[in-house]
Amino acid sequence: MDRARELVEQSDELFDADDFGGAQAAAEEAVALARVRVATDPGTHRLLGMALTKLAQCLAANGHEKEAVTAGRESVEIFRRLLAAEPAAHEFEAANACSTYSALLDQTGRPDEAFSVMQEALVLRRSVFTRDGSLDSAIALFNGLSEMDDRLEDVDRPEIEAAVAQERGLALRAMVGADPHTADVRVATMLAALAVKLQGQGQDSATEVAQMAIDVVDDLQETAPATRAEAARLLLTAGGVRGKESPVAATPAVEQAVRLLRGLDREFPGTYRRELAAALTDQADWLGAAGHRMQAWKVGREAKKLVGG
Repeated sequence: MDRARELVEQSDELFDADDFGGAQAAAEEAVALARVRVATDPGTHRLLGMALTKLAQCLAANGHEKEAVTAGRESVEIFRRLLAAEPAAHEFEAANACSTYSALLDQTGRPDEAFSVMQEALVLRRSVFTRDGSLDSAIALFNGLSEMDDRLEDVDRPEIEAAVAQERGLALRAMVGADPHTADVRVATMLAALAVKLQGQGQDSATEVAQMAIDVVDDLQETAPATRAEAARLLLTAGGVRGKESPVAATPAVEQAVRLLRGLDREFPGTYRRELAAALTDQADWLGAAGHRMQAWKVGREAKKLVGG
């Protein structure tokens, strides 16, 4: 593999591990190598754009906002030129560059420019999803719409807010239906997080999105232990959102989480015991709120016994 590309991937890995200093060093070396190659190989511009996008992210994470904006702007300019020559060949990376640059503009107090660049990113996300309809492109579109939702907090565009909310709902359904035979914990995690966000905003759609998360989690239960544990956590989160509508609505998801954690506790004694106790405590709280006091007391007592209370 090309050394500059290896460094971009290495920077990605270090960034995900919160080693922002190491990630920046790898990205800086990737950019330097790509710049040298661009002089003799114009086809390297795409790699240079990707390296600059990653460098912009790293610089921002390390507090160098001015330099991050400069790198982000150069990355976007490179991809704009590439798109003019080959529209479909660089859309995914160009969208990433625009999203990164938009976030940097927003962080540095330039909301109108951030909004404009995010619109550019969404055009690209939509095009990629329309072309392949994959789970990854559906998730990317959903993330882009969520980012646009954040940008709209700082600009007065109420007519776009409604359209973005509607399209995000369509993207959610596309995520769930993109590959119905592939249970993907990313989808369930995003749905649960969105449900919590919508609930905090007082949106009625929070309960619908929470139920979508619960439905996706159903497909995660016959998988590896770590995934089953994550499914239980997601059920508790989504169940909590449903419970704000009605305590009774929380019960099925929370009971499902408890069943998953009981099974894990039997398979791996002690490993998931505290999580099981916490889930039982949640279950007891919802049962009590629903008026089932005796059952709530029994479940609560079991939770205390598990942790030696």
